[in-house]
Amino acid sequence: MNTIILNDCSSTTFLDSGAIEDNILEIHSDIIKISNKSLYNLVKDNEDLLMFPNTIEETSDKLDKDFILTVSPSQINSTPQQLLDLTIQTSKIMGFIGIGNTQININSRFESSTSNFLLHYMLQRICHVNLFDMNHYAGEADSLDIFIYFFPLFLKKAMRKGVFRAYKTFKHNDSSLRGSLDVRRHIKVNIPFCGNIAYNSREISFDNNVTELIRHTIEYIKNKPGFKSLLEGDKDIKQAVKTIVSVTTSYEKSKRKTILEANRKPISHPYYKDYSNLQSLCKIILEHKKLQYSNKGKQVYGILFDGSWLWEEYIGSILGNYGFIHPENKEKKGGIRLFDKDIEDTFDNNYGKIYPDFYKPEEFILDAKYKHLENGVGREDLYQVISYMHTMKIDEGGYIYPNKQEESNTVNRLKLNTIGYGGNLSVIGFSIPQNKKTYKEFRQSILSNEEALINYINDRYN
Repeated sequence: MNTIILNDCSSTTFLDSGAIEDNILEIHSDIIKISNKSLYNLVKDNEDLLMFPNTIEETSDKLDKDFILTVSPSQINSTPQQLLDLTIQTSKIMGFIGIGNTQININSRFESSTSNFLLHYMLQRICHVNLFDMNHYAGEADSLDIFIYFFPLFLKKAMRKGVFRAYKTFKHNDSSLRGSLDVRRHIKVNIPFCGNIAYNSREISFDNNVTELIRHTIEYIKNKPGFKSLLEGDKDIKQAVKTIVSVTTSYEKSKRKTILEANRKPISHPYYKDYSNLQSLCKIILEHKKLQYSNKGKQVYGILFDGSWLWEEYIGSILGNYGFIHPENKEKKGGIRLFDKDIEDTFDNNYGKIYPDFYKPEEFILDAKYKHLENGVGREDLYQVISYMHTMKIDEGGYIYPNKQEESNTVNRLKLNTIGYGGNLSVIGFSIPQNKKTYKEFRQSILSNEEALINYINDRYN
């Protein structure tokens, strides 16, 4: 399989992405199939191209009209050398996509190497992987590992709708006929007649093809070295796994192929959209699909992430252990009221509430920004945090962004003093370790940087 490596929000030539002259015709032909196509249409038309968060509406910047990538100029050139000089421009999306015989890895632009250590590390943090149980970096093992990381999050989200229920055919052989007579089976098992009747019934059941598929995925992950801890990350995932195991009483490992075949048709009911996403993920994991088109050449496989969302969730995994609250804007949870009365007729459409990315009551407000802030903070971002500080009567506020400076300083900081009611703004550049040869080195370095970040925040307030 051909592999090219790109960074989000960047432009590079085919040559610099890792393509070589011998395979450029095939790579170019594959990539053109998704070039200049909106993210919304690609995800809608390809059931095995997964987006996280699960819906584009949940992303931080409404990415539905964005392209994953564009090729410029788009016309097909006559020679391989000309194709190698074409430019690929990416958007805010990171991830792994398969097209035909080509795999595209879109990593974070805040890493100087092609290792994608940062992407894997952030995923492990927000998916509650026990980092010290991970003796390898997923990119050094199976390319399927990236999908396994997301299983707990997809499962928990689907289980919020309750356990999936579906009609299932049950075979009976007793004296209480409660369904359709199965003549062939009745003749086979009840001749000579002994009082029983062979019949079938259709009943709503928790033990169905979808929950069995989830159970098979759980058992697969349990037995994959280093990944069992994924199913023990928190009490919600533990309970979800326990529930699925308890309802799938007919589970047999030998039936995996049959269960996969029974799940060929995706779940279509809109109420179970989250189960449809989980169903697709389970099939990718269990079938060991490499990132590629289906046999018919129509479908794209892969998983995509909103970089801004991923960065915010990663920072939340650090700050959450130190008293910071992370309001859920999309779920309308944890908002701070702007007005003193509970009224619906306000100046905005959110009932007069604000949602800082992170805040510690009476101490600190932080806004996570997945972009370069070395040259200053934009006007909207500046006004937003200052208004939060004023509304919540908090003197310390700031922004935290990833930077590529050497980690010797760990935190690159700029202090700004506001006039009027006063207060301090900090622009915090969280250093991303660069040019590490192994994932272990990267992990050790970034853990030290996380500790330095917390020390800096504590020092600012104390």
